[in-house]
Amino acid sequence: MPALIVVDEWLLEDLFGKDDNKQEQALRFVYKLLKTSDKIVILHGSPFETKMFQMIKKSEKDTLLSQLSKFFHTGIVRNSSKTLFLDEEDLNPVPTKLMKLIPPDDQYLFLTHLNVNGSFILTSDGRWPVKLLQHRLVTVKMRDPFIKEYLSE
Repeated sequence: MPALIVVDEWLLEDLFGKDDNKQEQALRFVYKLLKTSDKIVILHGSPFETKMFQMIKKSEKDTLLSQLSKFFHTGIVRNSSKTLFLDEEDLNPVPTKLMKLIPPDDQYLFLTHLNVNGSFILTSDGRWPVKLLQHRLVTVKMRDPFIKEYLSE
């Protein structure tokens, strides 16, 4: 069964960032996405989508980043078998009690995740409360252990 991954901004920061090790891992992650039936899930108008287009635009000035950007944009973002796009108006609301636990800038991740059966959030954000991470409706995986396992399969 394909993984449906709601990924946060770490992917963009790693892919277009200055840390060579994280950039290599992010590139290997994207490459593996292409080779599997797994998909990323993106909410239209979300901070992830906004940052993605900013990073793609910014990368035009750097030859290597421009090629990386084209690979990511063409291979993943514009590929319907690799990316599932959602529109906010089509989504069911998240229970208020749960939303109160989520930092406002991350609520889009949970809104997206809770509207896509079988999905999980892949994050590097360590500031979320344990009560949120252990909620029965939520599946969250941390970037480092997930990437290590995903790339070794």
